[in-house]
Amino acid sequence: MPMILSPILSLAEIDIYLTRFSEIKSSNLVDFHKLLSEDELLRLDLIKSKEAKYAYIASRGLLRKIICCNFQLDNNSLDFSYSSDGKPRFSCLTSPSAESKKFNLSHSGDYFILAIGEVELGIDIQFTGGNILFYRMLHNILDKQEMSEFSKLPLHDQNKAFYRIWSRKESVLKYLGKGLSYPMPKIMASLSPNIEVDLFLINSGSTGRAITRDLDFQLKNYVSAITWYVG
Repeated sequence: MPMILSPILSLAEIDIYLTRFSEIKSSNLVDFHKLLSEDELLRLDLIKSKEAKYAYIASRGLLRKIICCNFQLDNNSLDFSYSSDGKPRFSCLTSPSAESKKFNLSHSGDYFILAIGEVELGIDIQFTGGNILFYRMLHNILDKQEMSEFSKLPLHDQNKAFYRIWSRKESVLKYLGKGLSYPMPKIMASLSPNIEVDLFLINSGSTGRAITRDLDFQLKNYVSAITWYVG
């Protein structure tokens, strides 16, 4: 599948890859399964639903394929580790210099997205066409100012706006290596096109600045955002 091995977008020394699960052939899925490590196979066994198993095999296989092709690595030498909050890192005994690369991935609905760069980053994609009753989740995600902005939107715009803010905040959480237990209202994500985030406001242990930006791939019923370190 050559389409997934080249970035669809390059942004501030970050390469972004996007592909559809539905375009992955069954033969590719078998090949991806063979790429998984023992630890990944154990994680796969814990997944119950058929759809979730498919997404796991596809996303992990794509991740390994893209990293190995871009850095000329052997899959057997590639390993992954995770922070206490679940943020992934990769290591490779045959190419220590590649370990400086940062990556983050997300999948939702039919799409998989991956970002690889020289700086800390987080990326997220959300399917907006589901049946989630988003208004029940607003107070868990928005702060008072965002709630005020949101309430002024026409009703027909609120569904996409909700997922847009959610995607932005998810990308910040993944950038910081924070889990979903972190209070989302503490993360600023207004409805403006681009947002600069002061890290010290959301994580007293961080310094410097990050930018959160929407990614517009013209996908029906999808929104995506990325956050990356700018110094």
